[in-house]
Amino acid sequence: MPRYRIGPVVQALLRLGRQRGTAELTRRLTELIRVCQYFERLEATRQRTTAADAADGPSVRDEAVADAVWWASQLTAEVLTRVPDAEPYADVLRRLVDCIGATEAQRRASSGTGPAGVAVADPAPAASRAATAAEAPGRRGDERPADHGVGTLGEEPSGSGGAGDGAAGAATAGAGAGNAAAGGAAHGDAGAGWGFAAHGPASRAGASAVSSWGDAAGAVPAAPSAAGAVPSVPGGHPVHVAQAVSSAETRWQASSPASEKAGDHHPAGEDRALRSVGRSRAFDVFGAWFWRGLALPAEARMELFRCLVVAESGRGEQRYLDGVAEWLRDEPRVVQPLLTGWFGDRRALRSAPEATVARAAQALLHTHRHGAIDDLTEALVGCAHPLGDELLGALAEDEPSAMCRAVDRWAHDERPERRVAAAAYGVRAAPRARSEADHSLLRYAALALLARPADCTLHGSALALLVRDPVSRDRYLELALTRFEAGDPQVTAGAIAAALPTHPDEVLAAFRRRLAEPGPVPGDLLRTLAGVTTHSPARRVAVLVQDFLAARPEAAGEAAAYIDAGLEQGPHARVVLHPLVSGLIRGGPVRIRAALAGVLADPGTPVSGELRGELLELLLGTEQDPVVLDVVLCVLAARRAGRSPAATCALVRRTGRLLVRTPEGAGRFDRRLVDLARGDADLARTVAQWIADAPQEWAALVGPSARRTIVNLAGAEETPAVVAGGVAGRPAVV
Repeated sequence: MPRYRIGPVVQALLRLGRQRGTAELTRRLTELIRVCQYFERLEATRQRTTAADAADGPSVRDEAVADAVWWASQLTAEVLTRVPDAEPYADVLRRLVDCIGATEAQRRASSGTGPAGVAVADPAPAASRAATAAEAPGRRGDERPADHGVGTLGEEPSGSGGAGDGAAGAATAGAGAGNAAAGGAAHGDAGAGWGFAAHGPASRAGASAVSSWGDAAGAVPAAPSAAGAVPSVPGGHPVHVAQAVSSAETRWQASSPASEKAGDHHPAGEDRALRSVGRSRAFDVFGAWFWRGLALPAEARMELFRCLVVAESGRGEQRYLDGVAEWLRDEPRVVQPLLTGWFGDRRALRSAPEATVARAAQALLHTHRHGAIDDLTEALVGCAHPLGDELLGALAEDEPSAMCRAVDRWAHDERPERRVAAAAYGVRAAPRARSEADHSLLRYAALALLARPADCTLHGSALALLVRDPVSRDRYLELALTRFEAGDPQVTAGAIAAALPTHPDEVLAAFRRRLAEPGPVPGDLLRTLAGVTTHSPARRVAVLVQDFLAARPEAAGEAAAYIDAGLEQGPHARVVLHPLVSGLIRGGPVRIRAALAGVLADPGTPVSGELRGELLELLLGTEQDPVVLDVVLCVLAARRAGRSPAATCALVRRTGRLLVRTPEGAGRFDRRLVDLARGDADLARTVAQWIADAPQEWAALVGPSARRTIVNLAGAEETPAVVAGGVAGRPAVV
């Protein structure tokens, strides 16, 4: 039967479901899925044939198999997408999902690659492969595979019920199901158990891959033994599908040339993937379009998509994940809450093992957020999951206007958890709010939180929002500063620093009192102050930091972080930082100068590179302490990628000349160079090249033992150098 006559067969199967109920149509669809599953196994077995067999071109058998695959898969897809309610066929759909997953696993096993593209061993034992090669029908020249002559594909097994002769009787794939549907006659259980006879032993690798996927995969009949035993269906009738295909092939070849029949069954441009040898894939037709076209509740469809997304290999024309994305774009309000249900699924995707189902859902929601972003915020806050909180935080940065609207809704919500979310995400969205409408929404939300005495734990966040808003700042700044000085974590340093341009005296006094408190150094305060770029407040902040270091030199690390962040503000930071840093270089204790050395020796970014280099020159021009110079040497070696090789070499030589002025410094220089070379082979080769390029100059800096060690670590040969008399006294330290 030509393929364009599929319509009457589909209508016959749909009528069968209406007349005899969903149970009967379920049985027919299950038979068709078993046909698809069998031919997938058949294809996997054929791909492991000998090289001589693989070299043969397409045969009539290949065309018959492609025709069988087409009929079985197309009938299943067309019927399931046309039933008015697909819920009664949930078992069929679950079986189909399991078969697709098994097929993907089988393909990876047959191709010898794991999910990440890593080669894996063939799971089939060597003896099994040898037996398969020995028993498979041989082909050489124009020899044909053995014809077992069991009968045509449409024949009834002995003892079965009467056979119909309807429109689908000539279909190569699933003829039993087609005849019964079109002619109204039942086949009993015939066709429910497909065997593997007459095609050699089935692949043990394929069987392992299928059974490892799910329950449905395990329902595939096992391969016959070497003796050719054929499995039976529950009714006791053996089914010889491979022999039937071979018999149909013989009948087809006898009636007309293969080329003409190929043209009849495969019009030009139709299903070329199914026509190609080695590419007849039964389940390729069940793409994302099929699952979206099912008459199912959204929850059931999404659950099926979740299983398919895990199983897919990502090599098809349309991935299932792309289908979910398309569905999300079309119906965002329906799909967004359903995708949040994936957040708890930590299974890795076979198409991208570094990702999980949960992360894929998170990425989809963020990428396609613009369709219904307000509904998205509600779905995320309602799911109460860490990944949802993480995505809300990203939306507070990327979509501050939408987050301001959400904060306003939640602040007026009667549910306590919504008001907690309003306080948390309002503080995160406030620094990025730009329009007056956004500021107004945050202000109304903060006032709503303050108006509830029972929400006293949220009042700190509300005050932080009100202080950021110039409209409400004057009224609530004093109360906010009181909470800030008391250490309320909700009244952040960033919120208080936002009031510096309008209330510098009150804000700096509050920071000074916080910094003067005993206990751990509040590094976040100094990092916040580093972001102050307005000229007048910035100079006052620099004086505050200098006074702080004079009182607490143990906070050198936090102060260095403040200077590092300030340098990245650009050239305008020179007016503020140059006096501060130069004063610390000339008069600061060793602890502070060492912390500064780590910042200044770092090349930084192009924005800060010039000022860093200028201040490093100032440091090297006055520094003599080996501890500080040792820090410079370590940072130069670790961050050398940010400078040119010539600049790095010059700075290392200059640091070395400063160190070798004293025996202690010379020994420290040798030990440090050797330690760094041992931990970094590339650095060892670089230093060895420096020594080879200027042996006499480096001989005055590096002792003989250290020099030999570095050259050996680099795998080079030491260049002999004529050492002047004064240099011979250099201490040799290994």
